[in-house]
Amino acid sequence: MIAAPCQGDVACHVSTGVYTSGMKAARAKLFQNGGSQAVRLPRDCRFPVGESEVVVRRVGRRVILEPVEEWPVEFLESLGSLSAEIPRPKRVSIAKLRDPFA
Repeated sequence: MIAAPCQGDVACHVSTGVYTSGMKAARAKLFQNGGSQAVRLPRDCRFPVGESEVVVRRVGRRVILEPVEEWPVEFLESLGSLSAEIPRPKRVSIAKLRDPFA
């Protein structure tokens, strides 16, 4: 891994070759959806049906979209040789959370 410049105080790492090895570059269309910019992903780059959120981060000029449900690489590396499946807690919609200041 090599360090990459990031916005603000965020620490970023780029794993060279992991995301791009064996992948062909494809073009995608950008469009406006209301006040937001959106991208129409090519079929082989789409996320699974039912996914409604992704993690978005910028590394240099690249904008990277990743599934929310995956454990961060740093966390997995910290587990060492543990090979058992780690259950993930169910996500609760922000709209259903109790306001702690109410």
